[in-house]
Amino acid sequence: MAAGPLPAGEETEGTVRRGADPGLIAQLSLLLLLLAFFILMTALSRFEQDRVHRVVESVTDAFGVRVALPLQQPVSAGGLGFYDAMKPVAEQLRRVVAATLPVKIEIEVRRDGELRIEIPYDVLFGIADASPRATVRPLLVALTRALNGQRFESQPWMLDASARLADFGGRTPAIERDLAVRRAGAVVRSLAALGLPSGRLAAGLLDDAAPSLRLTVRPPAIGPAP
Repeated sequence: MAAGPLPAGEETEGTVRRGADPGLIAQLSLLLLLLAFFILMTALSRFEQDRVHRVVESVTDAFGVRVALPLQQPVSAGGLGFYDAMKPVAEQLRRVVAATLPVKIEIEVRRDGELRIEIPYDVLFGIADASPRATVRPLLVALTRALNGQRFESQPWMLDASARLADFGGRTPAIERDLAVRRAGAVVRSLAALGLPSGRLAAGLLDDAAPSLRLTVRPPAIGPAP
């Protein structure tokens, strides 16, 4: 007698019920979650970068100034950004100042790697003098050695020496402007005489009344900061 079909829900002898592997499902779910997370982070990164570029373009259009993006920070052949290269230089200069000068000098490394050194006029110059005092020579020598050192062989830089204009009722007399120009030029010539390449040095003026001269070392791609 031939066997008829089995009733619904019954299995023949020896039949093995096979279902989905829970471990495999968990792995696939995890992979899908990771893929979704990666896609989300990529989209957020692109959105943030586009937003920064739009803000920078707006500032450039409105004020006619160039703004350097952190993502465009120059990188040396050794893989160090300008900020990383300047940090030990700033520390060395602070030690030189502490050992050779009786006053504290502001030495700052900004986020874009720009090094700023604010030297008070009464430390750098005599009254109405344009030539730097001998007491600041160790600081200028240390800066020269750092920029001529191996760390900056493949890292381009520019140095600006900017003197301040004294403020007399909102007007700057010609004699004061002339003194400021001569002071900035004298510092540049002193650095060139110590061995810094003159093509990387520039003198300028800052239109504020702070009684100090600012030395700025920056990547060439980043214009002078305000």
